[in-house]
Amino acid sequence: MLRVRRSIVLTLEGKAYPFKVDGLRTIGADVSKISGVGRIDHLKPAADLAGTYGSAGSASLKNDKGVVIEFRAKGKGVSLDLDLSGVHITMVPE
Repeated sequence: MLRVRRSIVLTLEGKAYPFKVDGLRTIGADVSKISGVGRIDHLKPAADLAGTYGSAGSASLKNDKGVVIEFRAKGKGVSLDLDLSGVHITMVPE
């Protein structure tokens, strides 16, 4: 298993918001780069993306503000697992 610690950028209404992500692990593949697609629901201000996410279904994560992320990793043999403490997303100050 490989722990994944990455930066992501959320683009909302033409503005870019940087975030750090911690708490994901890759399973079943020797991977140096992971890409994927996702959908975010119930996001009002961009800052609401920050928080600790727990499982809300097979491919969904939900935080305490009600934001839901559905994510699917691209690539054969790649799957993601959550740390027991959840996935932590932190907004990076501008």
